[in-house]
Amino acid sequence: MKPNTEFDLNVRDIDLIESCMRAKINVLTTERLGVDNPSYINQINKDIREIHDLLGKIHHQKNFYRPKDNYVGG
Repeated sequence: MKPNTEFDLNVRDIDLIESCMRAKINVLTTERLGVDNPSYINQINKDIREIHDLLGKIHHQKNFYRPKDNYVGG
């Protein structure tokens, strides 16, 4: 049996996933402030990096709308 590589997610689903990941980062950074154990701090930092990387992957797969006429910006 192979893993499913095709997912049917809509924009709202992706937005919810991103919001949850940002909330998890907030929890982890708050938790990190109260920790004195260096190996646990390293694990928290690793988890935060993984979530940031995943957020980046999602961001780079988005197609942002740009009006064709009278568009001002980069």
